[in-house]
Amino acid sequence: MNKLQEIAIAWYNTIFKPEDGRELSDRRFQVCLGCEHIKENEIGKFFYCGACGCPLVSKIRSPKGKEACPKGKWEE
Repeated sequence: MNKLQEIAIAWYNTIFKPEDGRELSDRRFQVCLGCEHIKENEIGKFFYCGACGCPLVSKIRSPKGKEACPKGKWEE
């Protein structure tokens, strides 16, 4: 899977929020909340990954698996 496909699928999952991925995305977000790389955009009021720059709302729904975290902190 290339990066463009990963991003497209993550945004699709963000918009349509399939129930089968909800528990996983919730666990990933909890990991991100405790990460030293989490950043908050002051203008748009959203969280993003300071390591890769991706908005967390879609990053946590990446189909790539635990490798999608640039710091390797996600456990599946």
